Amino acid sequence: MKIQWKKVICSVVIGIILSGEVNIPINVSAATVNQENQNLQRLSMNTYDLEEQVSDLLGALDLKVTVDERNTISGLISKIDNLQDIRKKDNVYVPTSEEQQLITQMCSYLDGLTLKYIKGAKQALEYGTGFQSGLQLPENNVIINNLKQTLSTADYKKIKKLYNQYRSDRKEEFLNKMYDILLKYKSLDADAVFYNILGADMPMKGQFKINQDDLSLKYMNPKKNGLTKLSEKQMKEYKKVWSMVKQILPADYFSQFVEFDIASDGEYGTMAYVLQMDKSGKTWKLCIDPADMENKTNFALTVVHEYSHYLSLNNNQVKYFAADQSLMPSFDYYTDYEVVANEDSYLNDFYQEFWADIRDDWSADTDNVLFYVRHYDEFVTEYAATQCAEDFAETFAYYVLGKWNATADQKKKIEFFDQYPELKQMKQEILENMAKNNYDVVLSYY
Repeated sequence: MKIQWKKVICSVVIGIILSGEVNIPINVSAATVNQENQNLQRLSMNTYDLEEQVSDLLGALDLKVTVDERNTISGLISKIDNLQDIRKKDNVYVPTSEEQQLITQMCSYLDGLTLKYIKGAKQALEYGTGFQSGLQLPENNVIINNLKQTLSTADYKKIKKLYNQYRSDRKEEFLNKMYDILLKYKSLDADAVFYNILGADMPMKGQFKINQDDLSLKYMNPKKNGLTKLSEKQMKEYKKVWSMVKQILPADYFSQFVEFDIASDGEYGTMAYVLQMDKSGKTWKLCIDPADMENKTNFALTVVHEYSHYLSLNNNQVKYFAADQSLMPSFDYYTDYEVVANEDSYLNDFYQEFWADIRDDWSADTDNVLFYVRHYDEFVTEYAATQCAEDFAETFAYYVLGKWNATADQKKKIEFFDQYPELKQMKQEILENMAKNNYDVVLSYY
């Protein structure tokens, strides 16, 4: 899980230009014939692209729907693509209401086909998904409670009020006012406290600086970060967690990691996350929940998954809106609310290959379980379907950690990473490091 605290809506659109009908006159020059042949070639290519896009959107429905149903999807795609093409020419990144209505209509139609043709889809819809988007902040925030001894009575009451207002309305102005209060206190690390307050759905327990010379940990002042002091027993337990991380990832993989944290929401919640520590993604931290470590296989998958977020989202792979106020969303490269991927980045290549044609369907309702149902055979886990960056991370973890009894589409995704020699080498180095440390895992396939 890649943790993000503030969301900026950045719409990305990928439009395919559809040519109109071409009529070739009888009496034409050779140059005109050549030009018209090129037009026919483009038309054939665009027709093929549209059919491919329809197949990608239908997923597991592709061979089940009728010709009329397929034509309905094709017609909706054409209308959406034409509207997106107009926006692209005008450099307008936010969809019009007409376009959004068509996308919603297309998604609803696909949902109906999914319920009609895929056995178990209705039960899946009733069951829902266990993956919620957005932060679920608790009413009683432990970090704020810890600040009672540091803040003045007036500031303590203000920050509690602002926090509850933010929980209710999610307005950024409340966050800014909270942060301004924290900045007044020199004894606090305002940034660390602020992040810990917003991460209260997975309460922070302890934070450590990583010594790059030997990867040892230095305990950070808990009161400065809004935390309570760890006991010797906790300290020993949490340093053991770090040792297990190093049993999986080779030592030189941590060159851009400056912090290691322990946080916990109990068993079966969030297992881990990574977070960039600066605006451009040069430095990172890793956070682990020790409550979810009992299963060594799941823990190894989680560690590799989180590392792949860093791998695909560091400053050499993407550009962050927070670091460059002039940066604009891209029509051509992977874009989310935080970043625009570089053209030759791992994530952009993955997006173009597997997500560009299904992005509109996903974005219509990012919590739609039926989106996963109609594409179940394309994702290695259900969580991978929650967004492109998570799909990349989940697939990379399975690529690294063993053989996979995969469908054809899953296999295509897993083998995607083999085109990069450095990633093939990374897989080998991780496995060798685990073998050296006697860290054995057994993947369960289904």
